[in-house]
Amino acid sequence: MEHLFKDKQEYELYIKECNKLFFKNTKIAVILSIILFTYGILLDFVISNEIFRQLFILHSIQTICLVIILFLYNANKMTEKNKIILNLIWIILMIIPIYIMIYLTGGSTSHYYAGLNIVMVAVTQLLIYSFDRAIKFCLIVIASYIVTIFLPQKVPFNWVSFYANMHFLILTAIISCVTCYFLTRYRIKEFKAKHKIKALLKEKEETELKLIRSERLNAIGTLAAGIIHEINNPLTVILGHAEYIRDNETKPNILDSAVKIIDFGVEPIEKITGN
Repeated sequence: MEHLFKDKQEYELYIKECNKLFFKNTKIAVILSIILFTYGILLDFVISNEIFRQLFILHSIQTICLVIILFLYNANKMTEKNKIILNLIWIILMIIPIYIMIYLTGGSTSHYYAGLNIVMVAVTQLLIYSFDRAIKFCLIVIASYIVTIFLPQKVPFNWVSFYANMHFLILTAIISCVTCYFLTRYRIKEFKAKHKIKALLKEKEETELKLIRSERLNAIGTLAAGIIHEINNPLTVILGHAEYIRDNETKPNILDSAVKIIDFGVEPIEKITGN
């Protein structure tokens, strides 16, 4: 899957986002499991009344373990590694009891095989499995089912039921894996689009900041040019008259004229500087 990204950094960012969603969905999955397994006790009473006591104990232990997992999952000091371990324990708690119920209720003729369909869909979709990972998981589930029903049973093996059950299990596995394939591609496209938008927004902000700095510099330059112009005008007058005084220093009242000229030239400069 790494080849779908432009570089390793982008791939690592995608994995990081997937892990966040993975941990969030795991907690949701555990809560749903507690609710569904509690409801499953009623189902056991209806279709497996003769072994209801054993199944009730099994579901009770399962539910208690799930509550403990949920409590640990919400612990503040829980690391990502420990959360992954809890996730694996949750999957085991989902699957193993179903195999036990299949074995106890007739093997190939047991209706509890349907629970494996739910598990395959729930695990691959809620835990955002990749296509490869979904295939491996579904193969393990189906292979474990085959091993379970071929264990020694009191009830005779029923090939028709076995074929029908396998048919639906394989169909569910195919649907789950294909869905994972397209959802993975969709998530990657969504991830790339989102990060492209972030990059464009960041670039826009940087461009706007550069534009603001440029406008400020232009304004400062214009102001400075105006100030220089306003100062140069009286200085030109002063310098021009100073040269005239130098050439005519012997004339009477020349100093009075010089003072007047200086005052005339300095007055606008004082207005500009504020002194």
